[in-house]
Amino acid sequence: MYRNHINTTDLSELKGFNRIIYASSEQFPDTQVLLYYTNILITDYSGIYFDFLLLKRPIIFYDYDFEEYNRVRGFLFDYYEHTPGPKVKTQEELLKAIERYLENPSLDKEKRELLKNKFHKYTDGKASERVYNKIKELL
Repeated sequence: MYRNHINTTDLSELKGFNRIIYASSEQFPDTQVLLYYTNILITDYSGIYFDFLLLKRPIIFYDYDFEEYNRVRGFLFDYYEHTPGPKVKTQEELLKAIERYLENPSLDKEKRELLKNKFHKYTDGKASERVYNKIKELL
């Protein structure tokens, strides 16, 4: 499944790959729906990986333009400390990282778990109950 950045319109690289499904923003306006069906997330600097951490699945960071991105946009958090997975800059490195995760999806599991716990305080499935109780308390 391929989901491009909203500002990217050139999809010519997908031609000839009949096993890649284009998940357009028109067809899937909410990316959260797609995460459930994603075995390995490949992202650049998008914060979507914070949500993906809840699924406890591998993440690959394709940061081929890291120096430019850091210079122009910068980061809210230390990039290397807060990205629990391989950082790849070439297609060859990307393919190797995918292969490693397909062979062993639990690679980097501890790093993902630490970061998940840092950014997701409540993962017990009782969010609605907490909200309901807070509303009752405020009334």
